[in-house]
Amino acid sequence: MNETPPSTELALLRGELMTALARIEGDVRLVLQEQQQGTRRVDDLVGEFRRHDERLDALERTTVTREELDARETRMRAAVDEQARRRLTILGTVMTCVMGGITAVIGIIALIVN
Repeated sequence: MNETPPSTELALLRGELMTALARIEGDVRLVLQEQQQGTRRVDDLVGEFRRHDERLDALERTTVTREELDARETRMRAAVDEQARRRLTILGTVMTCVMGGITAVIGIIALIVN
């Protein structure tokens, strides 16, 4: 039988152990690298979440509600209606003055002709 001396077996065993430890060390480094990448990704997502949260806050502060929009529309319609009423009143007054002037001119012409 071919028996290997204990020192050779020990050296072989030590070599296998070092190979296994190197593989495990590589796996650990890979896991740590993936964990660091995951941490950076989480930090990026947290930053993005904060930006979206700030945008939402700004929108909530500046967005007009339906009730406010309806109130603005009601005020605008009332203002337009008031302007139209004033214009019609002025137009009616001008027409009355013109008609009165025409009537006066016709009356004066009638007096002159008679």
